[in-house]
Amino acid sequence: CLNMACVLRAGFRRSAAHQCGAARGFAASAARTVFARDKPHMNIGTIGHVDHGKTTLTAAITKVMSDLGRAEFRGYDQIDKAPEEKKRGITINQSHVEYSTENRHYGHVDCPGHADYVKNMITGAAQMDGAILVVS
Repeated sequence: CLNMACVLRAGFRRSAAHQCGAARGFAASAARTVFARDKPHMNIGTIGHVDHGKTTLTAAITKVMSDLGRAEFRGYDQIDKAPEEKKRGITINQSHVEYSTENRHYGHVDCPGHADYVKNMITGAAQMDGAILVVS
């Protein structure tokens, strides 16, 4: 960039980044580590009626991908971890897991299926690029 506005903007960015790092020590170290995504990302999720196996399928996917070294295994009890979810045996809040294949990285949303929590399901579905409809 050859004009003065570009030069000033670049100088301001460097100065602002330095000030943030000096004022808050954690910001400086975070700025040095850059997350590089080497695969295309896709948000998917499991949707369906209550007790049809959405969370069980999500846990099974993380188990298979964990065995392949492409995810951290998250069991059913780790996905539905809120006390109310454990007490009632249903998903109330959406939860997120991540895994990868050879060609793609996935963010997976496990949505609630109970009619009382449709609002939570819609919130999760709004983030999805695709869905797995679970019917049993």
